[in-house]
Amino acid sequence: MQRSIWILVTLVMVVVCAPNRPAFAQSQDPDWGKSAFLEHCAPCHGASGQGDGPRAGTLKIAPVNLTRLASENGGVFPTAKVTDVIEHGGAPLGHGTDMPAWTKVFGVKGDSAETRDRIKRLVQYIQSLQK
Repeated sequence: MQRSIWILVTLVMVVVCAPNRPAFAQSQDPDWGKSAFLEHCAPCHGASGQGDGPRAGTLKIAPVNLTRLASENGGVFPTAKVTDVIEHGGAPLGHGTDMPAWTKVFGVKGDSAETRDRIKRLVQYIQSLQK
């Protein structure tokens, strides 16, 4: 009986004291990729993804028009390349040194499954922008 009480108390404490992680809950929302894009990507790539964001003119290298990624890749959306650029930044899609790595922004310390999920949802949203 006493053991059952301790188990119950422990479970209650875990639930009550667990850190609130709304970002992951939000990332489960189907519109999370769009929200993340508008907050973090649109300043450079523009709300429509055409490379015409308000900060575009201040960059050494113009942001890529994200709506043409599939058409410039034989009609196939380059999921692995886009994911790599979001995770590591750099030049694979022509960003040079201007494109930062976003893993730390979308990452969750100690839980790479959440980080991968967030980046996957962002990539899916970018894929939806293809013309």
